[in-house]
Amino acid sequence: MSGPTSEELARFVSALRYDALPADIVQCTKRILLDDLGSIIGGFSEPEVRALAIAWPPVVAGKRRPSWELASLASIRPGPR
Repeated sequence: MSGPTSEELARFVSALRYDALPADIVQCTKRILLDDLGSIIGGFSEPEVRALAIAWPPVVAGKRRPSWELASLASIRPGPR
């Protein structure tokens, strides 16, 4: 698999300027981010999501490895009730 390296990608992204982005890309990105934020806020009332929010920060900070239970919570996809 060939493609840009991490350094090339970082240089490209760091050179981007907001005012140079096409308006439709900006609008689409805002919609996606707001949708994600709404999903996070809406899901926070679920006990599994609250448990994950409490337990996950030390893992992200590299202070401990996740248990298999915690790792499985991170990959849960909500389904119909």
